[in-house]
Amino acid sequence: VGIVEPRNGRLAHGNIFLDLRTERKIHDHFKEIYPQLCLRSSQAHDLLDEISPSLERLQEIFSDHANAPESICRHLEDQGPAPIADETVVSVIMDLTARVFYISSGPPCKNPYRRLSFPSLMDFSELMSIV
Repeated sequence: VGIVEPRNGRLAHGNIFLDLRTERKIHDHFKEIYPQLCLRSSQAHDLLDEISPSLERLQEIFSDHANAPESICRHLEDQGPAPIADETVVSVIMDLTARVFYISSGPPCKNPYRRLSFPSLMDFSELMSIV
């Protein structure tokens, strides 16, 4: 377990290990295979630093292709022969104040976000129709 601190009051992550201090004795094989993938968190933070958050701007950030194929929005077709190929399969934006979230099934650059409220999550069939 590691602690991810906000930067300028905003928190971003890139689905990677961030706390790999030597004393933790964690070896990240994925980092060896895809060293550029580790830039996803800093790319997300950089993009967040540039904006006043809005739903539209957050959707743009999640659709970002900088540093492809190891970008925030990943596509199988962008990856050549590799030991591991992966793709963005879902993208989620939550507004905890408004108690709604937006979900895109698949890469968000190709798939629209659908708005769901927390009460609608009680209907599991509605959620499963999206993903």
